[in-house]
Amino acid sequence: MNDSICGTWEKFADAVFPGGSAALSAKGWQAIGAEKSRWAEKITPHMDVNNNSSPSFGYFRTKLMELIEIHPK
Repeated sequence: MNDSICGTWEKFADAVFPGGSAALSAKGWQAIGAEKSRWAEKITPHMDVNNNSSPSFGYFRTKLMELIEIHPK
């Protein structure tokens, strides 16, 4: 399901951001983007990308791997 359909970032913000998604949204799109970037920096070291059960992440990972095979360093 698309992120914008189910409100994924909003639900995450409600769980971890002071004041939740409403407080973050009130700061505007630049603050939202900056906060999402901070979350990504903190979350990614804990991810096991080879065993992620998300179909959309699996697709993304596969496409990245295909690009690496096509355009190696």
